[in-house]
Amino acid sequence: MGELAEDMLRDYRINGRRTLALTEKRWSKHLEPIFGALRGYRVTTDILNRYVDARRTEGALNGTINRELAALKRMFSLAYRNTPRKVAHVPAFPRLRENPPRNGFVEQRHYERLCKQCTKIWLRTAISLGYNFGFRSAELLSLRAEQIDLLSRSIRLDPGTTKNGEGRVIKLTSETYELAKLCVSSNRPSDFLISAEMDCR
Repeated sequence: MGELAEDMLRDYRINGRRTLALTEKRWSKHLEPIFGALRGYRVTTDILNRYVDARRTEGALNGTINRELAALKRMFSLAYRNTPRKVAHVPAFPRLRENPPRNGFVEQRHYERLCKQCTKIWLRTAISLGYNFGFRSAELLSLRAEQIDLLSRSIRLDPGTTKNGEGRVIKLTSETYELAKLCVSSNRPSDFLISAEMDCR
């Protein structure tokens, strides 16, 4: 299985798959300790179900487990299509039911009312970034002032800091730009962008 994982990751690199870093992490952290030393023919649906059960006991969500199983399935698919074949068959993989898309998003009128009641710059910035770009709280609180590029009016999110592990650049709206500019002017580059301390300086 370790050899099949190397083949899969090589395929990701060759094809420029954006999920390469995240897939490498899934393999090394969760999949390799269980499957790495196994031979392909020993990976059965029963063993896959046992893996699912163990991961759920650890608190992993169904969507997370499905992505991990998808990486394993990709390994088998590539091995099966290889010439000569590296596995005789692809086992049946379980597919877990995932939660439906979240609802209950803040409406524009509620957002505007909330902004009017907000007097703290750091909190106003957090609300604006969260509303406009869907940042999770962990992403907001980990932002540094140096990640704001005022010239290009953008935020740089580094690989490994986002939910899917991929980096990206986000263009700021006029509103978020003005708020981010205030935060940057009140912080050193290495400081957190959003901090209650900035209103005390």
